[in-house]
Amino acid sequence: MVRRRRWRMTGSRVRAPRYAVKLEVVCDTGLGVFSGVVTDMSESGVFMQTDRTLRPGTMVTLIPNVTEEMQLPAELKAQVIRVTELNFDVSGQSVKVPGIALRLVGLTVTNFSQVRGYLNRHGQRRADVSRKKAKPA
Repeated sequence: MVRRRRWRMTGSRVRAPRYAVKLEVVCDTGLGVFSGVVTDMSESGVFMQTDRTLRPGTMVTLIPNVTEEMQLPAELKAQVIRVTELNFDVSGQSVKVPGIALRLVGLTVTNFSQVRGYLNRHGQRRADVSRKKAKPA
């Protein structure tokens, strides 16, 4: 079965479909490393839960903590877009979660395909408005 991607417009931009995931990562800034959990992911970016802050524009390397069977790239290059809080709906309550929004950069065709496959197998597609719990990775 072929899944169709439905991209939607937000203002003047096209937004990639979002997926709820639970993916532990190590974030390497080049000056140090820290861990976080990616809870929201698309083919073009991620939201990583963390109490750390980084300047917008900072380039980082994300190292997913996954087994080979999950078929994600060993490293994902990303650029900090913003440090923010996201509202998640947890059991009918809105919960603010601190974290960093990152844009994935420099993905090869193979890497892009791996990210897409990971999202299809392990992510839960988010509705445009509501946020749901992630599938366990």
